[in-house]
Amino acid sequence: MISCYAFVAAHNIVSCEWFTYLLTSLMRTIQFYHTPSGRSPVEEFLDSLSDKHAQKIAWVLRLVERFDMIPKQYFKKLVGTEDLWEIRI
Repeated sequence: MISCYAFVAAHNIVSCEWFTYLLTSLMRTIQFYHTPSGRSPVEEFLDSLSDKHAQKIAWVLRLVERFDMIPKQYFKKLVGTEDLWEIRI
């Protein structure tokens, strides 16, 4: 992983603090559905997966959280919704 200081120097960014602010302000937050009783079917499903499959899902979730432009093969806005997105794995 590239250090903040190396990235800042390479891209003429003012400071690491600004870089950190920029990253955190652009990150999305992924929220899993919870039933009225508090269960999370998504988390239950993820817990049931093999390590290999769980690692791939974690990779795609980090991609969606961290990057502004996501390929449509991984991320798509659901038609007819205000702010509901589908993450495709």
